[in-house]
Amino acid sequence: MKRNKIALSGLALLGAVGLMLAGCAGGDNGGGSASGGDATAIIRTNGSEPQNPLIPTNTNEVGGGKILDSIFAGLVYYDGTGSPVNDMAESIVTNDPQNLTVTLKKGQKFTDGTEVKADNFIKAWNYGAKLSNNQLSSYFFEDIVGFSYDADSELTGLQKVDDYTFTIALSKPAADFALRLGYSAFFPLPDVAFDDMAAFGENPIGNGPYKLASDGAWQHNVQIDLVKNDDYQGGRTVQNGGLTIVFYASQDAAYADLLGGNVDVIDNVPSASLATFETDLGDRAVNQPAAVFQSITIPSRLAHFSGEEGQLRRQALSLAINRGEITDTIFQGTRTPASDFTSPVIAGWSDSLAGSDVLKFNADKAKELWAQADAISPWTGSFQIGYNADGGHQSWVDAVTNSIKNTLGIDASGAPYPTFKELRSAVTDRSIQTAFRSGWQADYPGLYNFLGPLYATGAGSNDGDYSSAEFDQLLAEGIGETDQGAQNADFQKAQEVLLKDLPVLPLWYSNVTGGYAEGVNNVQFGWNSVPLYYEISK
Repeated sequence: MKRNKIALSGLALLGAVGLMLAGCAGGDNGGGSASGGDATAIIRTNGSEPQNPLIPTNTNEVGGGKILDSIFAGLVYYDGTGSPVNDMAESIVTNDPQNLTVTLKKGQKFTDGTEVKADNFIKAWNYGAKLSNNQLSSYFFEDIVGFSYDADSELTGLQKVDDYTFTIALSKPAADFALRLGYSAFFPLPDVAFDDMAAFGENPIGNGPYKLASDGAWQHNVQIDLVKNDDYQGGRTVQNGGLTIVFYASQDAAYADLLGGNVDVIDNVPSASLATFETDLGDRAVNQPAAVFQSITIPSRLAHFSGEEGQLRRQALSLAINRGEITDTIFQGTRTPASDFTSPVIAGWSDSLAGSDVLKFNADKAKELWAQADAISPWTGSFQIGYNADGGHQSWVDAVTNSIKNTLGIDASGAPYPTFKELRSAVTDRSIQTAFRSGWQADYPGLYNFLGPLYATGAGSNDGDYSSAEFDQLLAEGIGETDQGAQNADFQKAQEVLLKDLPVLPLWYSNVTGGYAEGVNNVQFGWNSVPLYYEISK
């Protein structure tokens, strides 16, 4: 399928220009129009048990994110192509590279009936940024004046002008800051949330196109039931009565339910069915590029993976993985071997970075580098890759470890965790004692989102605790550039540092592979692989 790079040139952040954009871009992945559908029909889809209570600033995984994006509305949302569209915002004006003015639409409400005002954004962002609240997405606020990694502090860069206007002052230029504002960390919270945040996270009150069907609608490890929010006035016009997101124990179970007519749309086809799903589903099959990157993280705290020895071993392991063979055999061409750390659907992507040869299979070079590492400290033990067994990963993990085993002559195997939540918990609390599968589904369509959150020193999703002053400097220089070409050039140089250090082993870019049932209409999968649920009818 042709890869379309998302153009960001319309998002110039200099000058008094607001992000006052048109409604959601249309798309046609089959399924016909929404007309004639049952407006009360509940759409059943697949998901996974969220790792944490549903607090926007403490959710950085896809299970919870899928829900939050449905029940909340931020200043903007991203349409099917990744373009930002004003949601709660009437306008977002960039006065200069470090100062923005936000004006809200009047009359927008949370589902408890209270109006969405400037204070709801300011209080929510301050809660997310406060050190003692220990929020996973706190780093999204680090560019706002007043943010601190060392002490509780107020985001003094947020100033209320009136009930519907506030300003944002940044501590340094962040050329893509306005583009970030559709991410869930920037969602507003109603006043009631601050009375008991833990209780709120179990039964969140949002302002988006959907709302929880009732108290207790989140049945842990089973499903969550959402219904249409009639008070929502934004651009995501809902064509159905609600969503039931089922937390499947395996992708195979979800696909079997799709074939049996027990689920309406899924966004993951199990690897065992990749060779046949397009035949099984016909024009109801979906196979398109998405902003999803897959990798293996190897923390430097593991034995044999620090210093020069660790760098040599990472390079050897990368060279020992036959990505082309695995993507062809296991994934039937629905993955593309990685040549960088981002995604081909994002503007600025490159397949010709210096040092990218380390991502190509080369058995002789892999053995040579492994031997150099052994000369520093002889290898002991087994190389294992932790993964969640409920996500359909076993086949490729087995293929990767076999490729490593056959090339380097060492013991290598997968280390399964029953659920994604259990894997993520072990990664987050640093109790995992092996390498582990990792990846990134973009929060917003920019190169920085694939780099800053994952590899900057101390970043919230830097699960391998990587730190490089050279990388950090190039990243800072890039995000300070207002010219997109210069910005992307710095980001490419930063990736060349990553290609030497390999804090993760890039594997491949993922297509979204999914499908929908007979009688289900107007299905479009977005730039980040998630279906636009609000458009679906049946």
